[in-house]
Amino acid sequence: MKTIRYKPVDFSSPIEINLSSSKSISNRALLLQALSKHKFPLNNISDADDTKLMLEALSGDCKTINLKNAGTCMRFLTAYFSCIENKEIILQCDERMKQRPIKNLVDSLNELGAEIIYLEDENFPPLKIIGKKLIGKNISINASQSSQFVSALMLIAPFIENGLTIDLVDEISSKSYIEMTADLMNNLGFEVLFSGSKISIKQQKINSTIDQTNSYSIEPDWSSAAFWFQVVALNSDIKIFLKNLFHQSIQGDKIIENLMKRFSVHSSEIIFYGTNGILIENKKSINSLNDISINFTSNPDLVPVYAVTCAALNLKTNLIGLRNLKIKESDRLVAINEELNNLGFETQIVNDELQINNTLHQRFNMSSNQIMNTRKDHRIAMAFAPLVFLFDEIKMNDTDVVIKSYPDFWLEAKKVGIELV
Repeated sequence: MKTIRYKPVDFSSPIEINLSSSKSISNRALLLQALSKHKFPLNNISDADDTKLMLEALSGDCKTINLKNAGTCMRFLTAYFSCIENKEIILQCDERMKQRPIKNLVDSLNELGAEIIYLEDENFPPLKIIGKKLIGKNISINASQSSQFVSALMLIAPFIENGLTIDLVDEISSKSYIEMTADLMNNLGFEVLFSGSKISIKQQKINSTIDQTNSYSIEPDWSSAAFWFQVVALNSDIKIFLKNLFHQSIQGDKIIENLMKRFSVHSSEIIFYGTNGILIENKKSINSLNDISINFTSNPDLVPVYAVTCAALNLKTNLIGLRNLKIKESDRLVAINEELNNLGFETQIVNDELQINNTLHQRFNMSSNQIMNTRKDHRIAMAFAPLVFLFDEIKMNDTDVVIKSYPDFWLEAKKVGIELV
């Protein structure tokens, strides 16, 4: 257990913040690189724990790999090892990952000729995979549970016989991440067509647009940038400069810019001491803050930041499209609701929606030793940390969970007065 305290710092000039590279883009690019005979170079690969796991799995020769609670690694590597002929491997994981379903992906891969065996509970990891020659065709997959199932199939499609045509059935969850996969693949020289609910990818080799003299650079992570928008929303005196981040991005979570305008937080691309990036500042304008409903089906990773910000600013809001939060690193819907309630905010879950009421919070008594529970979830830890601007001090367990996506979060947070002691 650690204590997070607010220590005022000099806000007379913008605070420069370094972001981690996108682990989502890194993991996709690394898998494409591993499958491609044309080993195109990658720059600015993420230092997140999930990406380190991906690198180890792709470069090592172990027969058993423990992927902990890394959903992207588990889904993508299940597809990857399924098409590596004659290679047998076991994908192990921690207890939370064993509760996160993988049936839709396994069924689709088996339909293509894969051999995947559940080692414990049916439809859940861990898995034993025996690599086979996969034969592509037209398949349908329920896209309402996880976009990573769809992305996993897309990533191997150019490398299997006949390629793939994927029909997305039901409501498409986290569509922005499927679009990101398509954009990345197209940027790397693969031809991907994504229109409506159909994805078409031919069997193909990477073209020469990426070569040894023209490497692909991974973008900074917009999901991590969201926490700094939150900081500016909760402390209007702070201006933050996010180095090397740009509006032009293949990441759907850049929508946080528009979402945060509700709180008078605006951003602009500037050059600051010779470095390009985005400046975030609170314009302190008078906005219409009427009751609203916002659908997060396409961008569920932004829910913790947005929900905590609404509660802290005493805004009545209804967040919908949250069904899949239940199968993230934690049950994020329950985690957000319970931790906000414990801190004195009035929120409730109604039919997989989160209702945030505009009743003023009551400060909890730190002397009671109440501890904010991260549920070992990196986004919960980072989303609740800025509440020290309201409470001055918060006690939190498992603060090191941020290494999953943003290892330097606490180091960067110290620049704005959020200290971990």
